[in-house]
Amino acid sequence: MSKTLTLYEQLSEYWSESIDKKKDSIETYEKQFRVKYNVDETFIANSLFVNELLDYIGTTISENKLNFVHNKETVCLLFPYYGIRIACTKQFVENIPFIKNLMSGKWGDNNVFTYEYFNKDINETVSGATNIVIREATLDSILFEKPYECKVRDYENKGYYRIRNITCNNLLELVILNNKNRYETIHFSDDNNVF
Repeated sequence: MSKTLTLYEQLSEYWSESIDKKKDSIETYEKQFRVKYNVDETFIANSLFVNELLDYIGTTISENKLNFVHNKETVCLLFPYYGIRIACTKQFVENIPFIKNLMSGKWGDNNVFTYEYFNKDINETVSGATNIVIREATLDSILFEKPYECKVRDYENKGYYRIRNITCNNLLELVILNNKNRYETIHFSDDNNVF
């Protein structure tokens, strides 16, 4: 009788642990963020992406990108009003005074939070990204300390474009530029190797 009980206890412990890990998984947090903060589209921002500072990830995120978005070295800007999330490298955030001030802790903002989750890739509980929920400020009001200069294709018709120098002074201009480039590349480019 005691062996059966021991086996039962072992299985019970295993099942309980599995349920706890699933409850605190990266996928669970991703679903919660999408519902709670109206996140539909996700971008990754990195100053090292020459001329394309934003990488559009979309609505469905690959496991590799999901690990980046929820990594403790990432700062996620959640914009419920726009339905977007911008997952930034800490280096990218250094060029945004508004975000640097929020992260300094001097504002005591309850819209800045972190979390822990179980990462099944490394089989341990890890710290998640720093998340900043931005409800009051608009994308155009979040200015860069030093504007970004980008060289981009400006399509005039299918297969024909000019290279233009564009200056982005705020997050809205950067998001719109990324969306414009993505749209034009999909609809006007003759290059079959894009997207």
